[in-house]
Amino acid sequence: MSLNNGETFRFSKEFRLLDSKDFSHMRSSSDSFRSRSFIIYFKHSRLEISHFRLGMSVSKKTGNAPRRNCIKRDLREFFRTSQLRPFAYDFFVVVSPKLKSLEKSELKSVLKADLMRFERFFLNRMAVAS
Repeated sequence: MSLNNGETFRFSKEFRLLDSKDFSHMRSSSDSFRSRSFIIYFKHSRLEISHFRLGMSVSKKTGNAPRRNCIKRDLREFFRTSQLRPFAYDFFVVVSPKLKSLEKSELKSVLKADLMRFERFFLNRMAVAS
């Protein structure tokens, strides 16, 4: 499906962390943001790109496959529509198993609130750095 400006709803491979080198790069001295529902590691991309890339880890302890897929869909949607797009950073999201105890509606609101906090944190950090 395509939007009016030619943008699609897809989260293409160029926006994803795919190989082990990418994840190893994230584990070495990256900055992090911790919330009640996840930890986000972020670091300037090792590639010469003009946009962010996203990697996710959602453990089986978080729930069954449909629940994990729902969480991943919500994360991708947030990053796809956020103000973080123009930053050449890699983001690695590790979702907390504590989310298993939440109902679906509560899960969505908690994720959204925490992701909005992260976006404000990151944008403030970028403003201070520039």
